[in-house]
This record gives sequence, C-alpha cells and structure tokens, in this order.
Amino acid sequence: MKVKVFTILTLACALFMMACGKSDADLQKAATDKLAAEKVVGVIVVVKGGVATLTGEVADVTVKGKANAAVKSVEGITSVTDSTTTKPL
Repeated sequence: MKVKVFTILTLACALFMMACGKSDADLQKAATDKLAAEKVVGVIVVVKGGVATLTGEVADVTVKGKANAAVKSVEGITSVTDSTTTKPL
C-alpha cells in the first residue's frame, strides 16, 4: 500500500513540475548559455512570454543565422525575434 501511495505522489509531483514549465528567466539563461556554447558573441537575449528577442551586432549573416538557430533550439522558446545587425564591411 505504501509503495502505491509513494508512486502516485511521485507521479503527481512530476506532472506538476512539467505543467509549470520554465520561467522566462530560465529560458533566457538557457539561451545565453547556448549562444556561449556555440561561440556566438555580441548577441543579447531577452525572453518575455517564451518569445526570445535577439539584439546586438554580429560579424556577418552566418553568425546571425547561427544565433537564431541556437536560440530556437532551446526547449520552451516559442519564437525568436531577431533584431541583430551585422557589422559594416
């Protein structure tokens, strides 16, 4: 009997945690960490309501695309608004 109650409580806690999702601050940190892992510099990420906005200046369109793809890959980010600019030649 105790095992069943413990199992049910464990499952209930797990479901509750999954339903809560990640906060915008958690998503922002995950996106920033992902950019660092991809060695993308010059990009600032702000997350509100699951939407990530990228700002800053990057070297070229390749880096711009890499930043966009990296942030989109973060679980919980619903969309990305890319407002980064490229450095003039």
